[in-house]
Amino acid sequence: MSGYQRMVSYLYRYDKGIKGKNTGYARIERNDRRCRVTIRLQDTVSVSPSVFFFIQNEGGMQRIPAGKLARNGSGFAGRVETPVDRMAGSEYAFDRIDGIYLSGPENVFYATTWKDITVSGAAPKKEADGWKAEDDRDAGNRSDAGSGSEESRPQAENTASTEIRQESERAEPVQRRQDALDDALQAATGLEEASSAEASSVEACSRRERPDFGERMLSVFPKMYPFEIDEMGECVRIDLKDIGNLPVAYWSLAGNPFLLRGYYCYRHLIFACIGRQEYAVGVPGIYSEENSKWAKECRMLRFQPLSRVKDRHGAFGYWLIAVHAQE
Repeated sequence: MSGYQRMVSYLYRYDKGIKGKNTGYARIERNDRRCRVTIRLQDTVSVSPSVFFFIQNEGGMQRIPAGKLARNGSGFAGRVETPVDRMAGSEYAFDRIDGIYLSGPENVFYATTWKDITVSGAAPKKEADGWKAEDDRDAGNRSDAGSGSEESRPQAENTASTEIRQESERAEPVQRRQDALDDALQAATGLEEASSAEASSVEACSRRERPDFGERMLSVFPKMYPFEIDEMGECVRIDLKDIGNLPVAYWSLAGNPFLLRGYYCYRHLIFACIGRQEYAVGVPGIYSEENSKWAKECRMLRFQPLSRVKDRHGAFGYWLIAVHAQE
């Protein structure tokens, strides 16, 4: 692809205009002609959210309708493909777009931006360049029923070459990992009972009352869903200060130069399950030979792209360092 670029931008829930938890992501891929956006949303929503590109103006948010998400397991997913110089059939090129907006329940919306701006979901009373503000529910009705006056529908929408479709459904990784954890606890308890019923009872009680540090971190910090491969387990977003929740032997990571560079470039780290009670800290970054050498010098021995790629060079992902519970 000529001029190919790729980035991942994380979705957040906004409740009455206040930014809250991470609820998914948007992966943006573009070249000189086309732009493809893949969206994943994981939240308790009963109605399929409408998708908009948005431009944040001083007077409010200007929204450009781009379709609706489809249900995917317990969440929603979809993909939008559009010309890069006329996003969703509008007169605006990709460089003018500030982010992606998803409609939600009353007083709730979801948004992501890849620019240094403050997101405000309020629509201006009179939008610029002939675009008319519309209520999310109106957008949803229009998408479902295909009705509505020409006054409330932008002319450019009639010529939009926008496609949104449901991605192939995958088994829910969170539920699958929870089942695996329950099976592991039951198997361990059964083996202990075979050797000593009393010891088994004490150990099982101890496991329930004192989950390991990894389980605690996965249950406390905000969930993230950056990976599209089954090999990676549950994942949460952490900050530099949260390294103090790891076993003492790993506190020195707070001074790791490779980790610090990744954190200050992307303003986050991840903590992920990479196996049965096996964990890792992930540092966001882009794969290159130079980065690979430096990462290995700093104990980051594995690079995990967000999805399966033929060539890692230029791919965005996370450099992982394994974290083990101290015996």
